[in-house]
Parts: sequence; structure tokens; C-alpha cells
Amino acid sequence: MMINKKVILLGVCLICAFSSCNKFLERESQAIFTDDQIFSDQNMIKSVLANYYGRISWGQQFGDNGSFAMLDEAGFSSGGPNTMQEFPNDFWRMYDYELIRNLNQFIVGVRQSSLDENNKKSIEGEARFIRAWTYFNMIKRLGGVPLVGDKIYDYTGGMDPAELQIPRSTEAESYNYVISECTEAAKMLGIEKTISSARANKWTALALKARASLYAASIAKYNYKTPDVKTAGNEVGIPAAEANKY
Repeated sequence: MMINKKVILLGVCLICAFSSCNKFLERESQAIFTDDQIFSDQNMIKSVLANYYGRISWGQQFGDNGSFAMLDEAGFSSGGPNTMQEFPNDFWRMYDYELIRNLNQFIVGVRQSSLDENNKKSIEGEARFIRAWTYFNMIKRLGGVPLVGDKIYDYTGGMDPAELQIPRSTEAESYNYVISECTEAAKMLGIEKTISSARANKWTALALKARASLYAASIAKYNYKTPDVKTAGNEVGIPAAEANKY
């Protein structure tokens, strides 16, 4: 009996000794990184940027009839009722302001990083292009959208939510923002071809600028043919007088 007690006591002592040294609950996470860790390492910065590129997939899936209903409150039907109104992995998210917010945070971090000025400009230019592309895809489907610029909004308990309720800009203002951002991004980006042509350069930004300008000009010039497709505040629709500006 005495031997058993000694064995138990020894076991308890060993457990206490190992647990006190292990500090299991005090270990640093290997999957969560601080801003300082990210923006002090060029490879980490590029890794985050790659994540943003991976989140800008747009387009309706021609092999999936349901995707054509993603901008309508009504669901599609094919010979009978359909209950498919789920959004797996945010696949149909159109107002992706989470991505906009992440890009705004990223741009601030890059500006304050230890990268040399050329790398700072180039990476910021790519981020601004991605942001412009995200806005463009919202605007061409939905008209004018809330524009937050570089601002990063934070909510704290008790604050007036009205501060976060940004109204829609006009369709013209929204397209003008995309065009302006593409102009600035083009100034920051180089002309060389990137690896596998998978990253934006100056010509990518200018191509999006041209496309946004063409869309805006077409809406202004031909909107009169569909007079019902507009709102009183011009959130949808661009005055014909602005067509030549683009």
C-alpha cells in the first residue's frame, strides 16, 4: 500500500513538472500573424496580396442555371419549385465590402511597411487595382454603390450605426471613382509582364479604366432607350450630357 502511494505521488510530481515547463496555454499561434509580422516581411506581404487575387472571381456560371438568379430576389425554376437560396462560401456575394475593407487595411500596412519605395508603390498599385475591379463588378450589375475610399470603419458597442450607413453614390460617381483609381494604379505599376501574366501591371489598370469608361459612356448615351431603368437620385442611370466626358 505504501509503495502504491509513493508511485502515485511520484506520478503527480512528474505531471506537475512537465506541465509547468510546457506552458501549453501560453504557446504562440502558428496560424495567426500580427500586422507587424506581416508588414515586416516581403514574402508575407506577397502572400496576403495573393489571397486578395484569389478572392476576385466574378462571373455567372453557364453550367449552373441557378447563378443567373444571384441578383434577383426570385429563385429560378426548372420544371418545378426550387429551394436553392443558399450561398456556399460566399460564392454569390456581390457586395463584397469585406474584401474592400481588407484591401484598405492592406494599403495602410504597405504604406507603413519597411519595403523600399519602389516595392511599396508597385504592391499598393496592385491592391488599388483589385479594389477598383471589385467596385467595377458591383457597379456594372447594380448601379451606384456606397464608396468608402480609403477609410476603415470600425464598430464599437453603443455607437450610432448611422455612421456606418453609407448611402449609395450615383452611378456616374461610382464609375468616376473606378476610373480615377485605375489612373492612380497605372502610375504605380510597371509595364513588364508578370509571372504567368497573373498579376496586374500598368496595362491591366489602363484596360480596366477603358472598360469602365466605355460602360459609363454607353449608359449615358443610350439610357434614354430604357427610361424606366433609372432612379430619381441617379443611383442608376447617367445623364446623357456626360456621355462625351468618358
